[in-house]
Amino acid sequence: MGKPDLKGVRWLLLKNLDNLDDTRDERQRLNAVLKFYKLLVTAYYMKEELRNIWRQPGKTSAQQALNEWVKKAAATKVNMLEQLFKSLAAQRLGILTYFDFDSLSKALSKPYAQGRPIS
Repeated sequence: MGKPDLKGVRWLLLKNLDNLDDTRDERQRLNAVLKFYKLLVTAYYMKEELRNIWRQPGKTSAQQALNEWVKKAAATKVNMLEQLFKSLAAQRLGILTYFDFDSLSKALSKPYAQGRPIS
């Protein structure tokens, strides 16, 4: 069996792992492609790990996750990931500011969710 054709796989690579549709065999098609293209495996799983930074419960854990991701990306020696990790490292402060506003947003919306105004 030869290498699978990459045509039509782009959207599978961009899709979140938990959003793959098993009724359309997306997970199986993705796995078949990743089996033959090592560079895609690296890029795909680095993308998934990068998504996990935004799922961190707070700024400190997000900073640790981002630092780890940058180290891993640097170790891959993949040119496109190198460009991305340099950009992310340069924008680290701005990225982590998200967690300041996310916490503020949750704090401000909590009283409304409980049915009482902010005083």
